[in-house]
Amino acid sequence: MYVNTSVECETLPKNERIEKLGIYKFVGYTSVAINLEYSNTKNYKSILHEIQKNTTLCVYGKVLLYPKTIDTLKKILNSLQIHTDQLIAVHSTDKEILTFSANDSRVDIISIPRILDLMHITPGIISLVKSNKKFLEISLNDIVKTKIHERSRLFHELSKFLQLIGNNTHILLHGGSEDSVYQIRGPFEIVTIFNAIFDVPLNKSKLIVKSNPEQLIRMLNERSGIQYKQFGVRAIPWSE
Repeated sequence: MYVNTSVECETLPKNERIEKLGIYKFVGYTSVAINLEYSNTKNYKSILHEIQKNTTLCVYGKVLLYPKTIDTLKKILNSLQIHTDQLIAVHSTDKEILTFSANDSRVDIISIPRILDLMHITPGIISLVKSNKKFLEISLNDIVKTKIHERSRLFHELSKFLQLIGNNTHILLHGGSEDSVYQIRGPFEIVTIFNAIFDVPLNKSKLIVKSNPEQLIRMLNERSGIQYKQFGVRAIPWSE
């Protein structure tokens, strides 16, 4: 099962959303996690149900938070405790917020979609994510949509980050975060980019794109009481 863990389509008109999800299926994804904007009055289940009606993809929800302070994050997480059937992701470049998120049991993912923001991920944060069995979500979308002459810095920063990750690739996810259908790349192409351009071994590239998202969905389904095997996800032990 190939899962794109960061799909932007909540606010799209229905016809554009259907088209975009159709492209994800066409290029090889079987499941998607939809980024949902946080609101304490939002009915996430209703939104996801409406999206699920118009696609054959397995659709999951990911509430994506952009906290400016730890206190704000704590208040939001307290309000989200009843939403065990949604993934919770935090996007920030503040090291204190990142450290808190890596330690808090309610957070599933630390999401860093912009390559230049990866410089804020420290060895300490990586260690916490690993020990607390969470995920770091990154994206290659900056490379896809940036002009060729501007890509060298992005390649350099992503290479530095992957060297920092080292053997801890079992904590990495690739979530597309694509703004446009023209930026969507299939899972096999993403595996090839990690392997051929960034010298990530093929087995570890597949881990980032396939096995780790499967592990994430299995974790969500077990937490929410869904029988994950019905979606074709096999049990995958957490790598040490």
